[in-house]
Amino acid sequence: MQIVIISNRPTVAEASLEYTEALMPFLTEVVYVCPEAQADRFREVASSPERRLKVTVVCEEELLGDERVAAFRTTRSHVVKNWLLRSSLPELPDLGDDFILSDDDYRPLFEIPLETFVEGGRSHAYFNHELTAWRANETDYDRGQRRTAEALARRGFPTLSYSSHMPQMIHTRVLTEVAREFAEETERGEEIEEWSLYFNAARALHPELFHSPRPFRTLCWPALPTDWQLAVRPEGPLFENFYPELYAPGGLFEGIPERFDAAEYHRHSEEKIRRRADVQRVYDSATAALLRRSAWALRRLLLACDQRLTGAPAMRRAMRWCAPGPVRRFVRDAMRHGDDPAWSFPWSKTQYVKSQYVKTHYHSRRESLDQQP
Repeated sequence: MQIVIISNRPTVAEASLEYTEALMPFLTEVVYVCPEAQADRFREVASSPERRLKVTVVCEEELLGDERVAAFRTTRSHVVKNWLLRSSLPELPDLGDDFILSDDDYRPLFEIPLETFVEGGRSHAYFNHELTAWRANETDYDRGQRRTAEALARRGFPTLSYSSHMPQMIHTRVLTEVAREFAEETERGEEIEEWSLYFNAARALHPELFHSPRPFRTLCWPALPTDWQLAVRPEGPLFENFYPELYAPGGLFEGIPERFDAAEYHRHSEEKIRRRADVQRVYDSATAALLRRSAWALRRLLLACDQRLTGAPAMRRAMRWCAPGPVRRFVRDAMRHGDDPAWSFPWSKTQYVKSQYVKTHYHSRRESLDQQP
């Protein structure tokens, strides 16, 4: 079976390929879709004598063709670019009837059987949220969640979010059908998100091809629980959504190697799962919940005061500039932080989380990891 990966980061892709080759034994070929300027670097990855998998490199420009290249180059939205590329995948030569779709930073944590993706002739689909319940509206990704919900709702399709940041199985013929169904949105350059668009439409059009949706099985999506509220919890992570900053000094996974280690990967994976679970427990604690509720109440109070003082600029200036610096920063952060204001406050993030997690768990865990045979 083939796995198709769209990437413009050859170094990250090469490191992730080590995990994929070792832990997804049912795969026979990896197809990289990359910018033409990086094709030679990806071909170096393909030519390594250590490769178990056949590696094919396809340039984005070749895949898109003349009609879509112009739209791809002019848009600034990563969501639009991703949909243009992935909806064009059926044009790949020698693409199988079914394939695994992935990104260059999705890494298996343990050995993955084919049954993770398909059983009894029907494929599994993994969801992580509800599109209509996505609250953030700051990035291309956030807007893509909203626009995708609107496009699906117009046709009466379900609106689960399948952007689970883990590999998933795609039926080539059905992808062609879904791309045709949303051709108008594609031509208008709407920010529609490829995973959720495909799986919601595909399951509605061809329910016989799919099992019931399953909760996603991804570690570090989100990287930290302070990023956004989970709608469902992963059912035992099988894949890691790789963030290089988590491995940097002071990061959540400091001391654990980024590259695949055939002898130690299982222990490393368990350690990463434990560390992330520790952070989640801190976030879920009664103390943290109280902190968040208090922060929301304070934020509403500050916003109300700001609105009341709109007609009194002198009073506003006095409040803004006469207060000590830490108070001004506190007020500013509380007023601008929308999703989870408690965690923008200095004591709750840099003091509370680090003292409760990093000092208590992380250092002792790193020592035990280093000492284990």
